[in-house]
Amino acid sequence: MPVAAVRPPVLRTSLTMPAKSLLFLALAGLVTAQDVAPEEANAGAAVEPVDACALAALEDYNLNFHIAGVFILLTVAGLGITTTMHLAAANLKNQKTASLLARVLQLFKMFGIGIIAATAWMHLLPDAFEKFGNPCLDAGWAKFGTAYVGLFGLISAFATQLIEMIASGYKRSRKTAQTSADTASECLDLSCPVRASPSPTMAGHESDEHTADLVHSPSGALDAVDRDGRRGSVVVSIIEPFTESSKTIQTGVSKSEFLAAVPVGHGGTDSFCEFAHNHHNGHAHTHGPTTSFSKEIATIILECGILFHSLIIGVTLGVTPDDSFTTLLVAIAFHQLFEGMALGVLIGKLSLSLTSKRLLCLMYPLTTPLGLAIGIAVRHSYNENGTQMILVQGIFNSLSAGILFYNTYTELMSEEISHSKHFRGFTVGFKAACFFAMYLGASAMAIIAIWA
Repeated sequence: MPVAAVRPPVLRTSLTMPAKSLLFLALAGLVTAQDVAPEEANAGAAVEPVDACALAALEDYNLNFHIAGVFILLTVAGLGITTTMHLAAANLKNQKTASLLARVLQLFKMFGIGIIAATAWMHLLPDAFEKFGNPCLDAGWAKFGTAYVGLFGLISAFATQLIEMIASGYKRSRKTAQTSADTASECLDLSCPVRASPSPTMAGHESDEHTADLVHSPSGALDAVDRDGRRGSVVVSIIEPFTESSKTIQTGVSKSEFLAAVPVGHGGTDSFCEFAHNHHNGHAHTHGPTTSFSKEIATIILECGILFHSLIIGVTLGVTPDDSFTTLLVAIAFHQLFEGMALGVLIGKLSLSLTSKRLLCLMYPLTTPLGLAIGIAVRHSYNENGTQMILVQGIFNSLSAGILFYNTYTELMSEEISHSKHFRGFTVGFKAACFFAMYLGASAMAIIAIWA
């Protein structure tokens, strides 16, 4: 019986195991290479630079809500400016009510000064620095960068002062051309009518060699001191119209000396009649035609500076997506309300007709809604990081900041507080209340600057 040959199993096992191991390793390497290739491709795509200055797609935009914002801002700003304007322009006959209203308006004015100052410091200036520090700005502009903020602000401040000086000089020259010494004398005798006669204390001292100069005595009265140091007095009788009753003013000078000594335009007064009436009422420096005209020019320029800023924030609000639109809308609404209240008080105090005041007030509440409407219209093409848009916003904010700085410190704080005899006549308690109102207005705008 033949015996079948048996193959040794050990030899078979020793030949197949290495082959299987090599095959497994080869397959594993192939799979790993296939998995790693897409990851490397994705990693290469992720490190590609993204253009931060490119136009970004606008998502989550509620058009109806943005349109409603136009009417919300129009209503809020309109109420703020027209309410305070009509209060400031009101002419009340009841003395107690008029006195109370005057104090309330003074507090509103101080509150408004704080608002305007904080708008320049906390809103306009930081925004201007942010725009000129934007890395998307062209290399030519980026070379000097934020220094342009100071440049454009300085230009606008100088331009504001120059415009005021030219306008006031033009007004004064026209007034001077119409008013001569003969006209002033005619005013003394006919227009007021006024009669002047020397008092006994000036007897013998009304010669050309004793020229009088006007000085303010400690009591606030107006005296005349001649070159020998002698004080005189002149009785000026002003006949009231219709009643023919007369009032007596102790001016301290003769008629001729008074006309010679009072400079044209002193305190905004261009004639002896106005000067006599003003000193009779106890005002050493009054707001006559020239001063009133200067205040009108200053207020109009101030409003222009505010309008530039209002237009920009309106456009910014118009292109803001829904995730931050509500917060920004509320902040801007309060911003417009407070700023409108401040501007309304200043406009109401101007020597203009009620119609002219209303026209000035109409410009303010329309500007921000107009900017919002523009933003809604250009929302798909608006690129806040485009060079042109950066320059427009940066330059406008810088110009507005310069205008507001100039008006705040030279027109408002200086004339209404530091050098105002009217303000210095308040009690200590009311002065403290005024400063508190000013600081409160500044604080309110500083808080709003967190969101807008």
